[in-house]
Amino acid sequence: MALRGVWQLQKLIVNYCDWGGSSRGIRAFMESHLPAIKEKNPQMEVVTELIRGQHPLLKGLYKNKRERVVCVKNMDPDEIAQCATRLRNSLGRKVVKLKTRHVTKHPSAQGWATGDPSHRRNSGPIVSSGTLLKQKSPVANGPSILKDTLLSSSHILRSSGSSRRPATSREEEEEEEEEEDEEEGDLNRKEIFTQLNSSEKILAKRNNLSDKTRQ
Repeated sequence: MALRGVWQLQKLIVNYCDWGGSSRGIRAFMESHLPAIKEKNPQMEVVTELIRGQHPLLKGLYKNKRERVVCVKNMDPDEIAQCATRLRNSLGRKVVKLKTRHVTKHPSAQGWATGDPSHRRNSGPIVSSGTLLKQKSPVANGPSILKDTLLSSSHILRSSGSSRRPATSREEEEEEEEEEDEEEGDLNRKEIFTQLNSSEKILAKRNNLSDKTRQ
């Protein structure tokens, strides 16, 4: 890869064996792909080295004095060409393992959003009427306690039914509020129209005065 317009790979070394089976693909690569790579990349030096009895390698030497080695044993010529282009496109820097998935110099003040309800601000146990009755009732067994629990549950049911009755009054209040909103909207529209008419009249007077001055 080019850094500030300068390619970082200086030298590409191709190590191969002239009789090994694992070097069959790199031998074909040297015949088919390597001449085209030399022509397209005149900025780097391409060297072939014969190393018998070893697996084939591609070595990249960079301007920052770093070296990258890629083993290409039993690879096809196309795969070896892809490895060579990756070496050419890399900067040769040391690979740094990130400690976190998100890297930023300005972390968010709100924190990371999580779907876990335990991390929310207003998180708390869900309390129902049954759990309240269990908490209020003492830990004992007897007919008097059962009667008290039944009576309390019946009172809760009656209170819930009574709370549902005054729905009609709420509906009436909502209808009255909607009517008031409509009346306010009509008044606002009238005020806007009057302001527009007055502004049009003022503009017409100004135009007439300008015409008279021109004449």
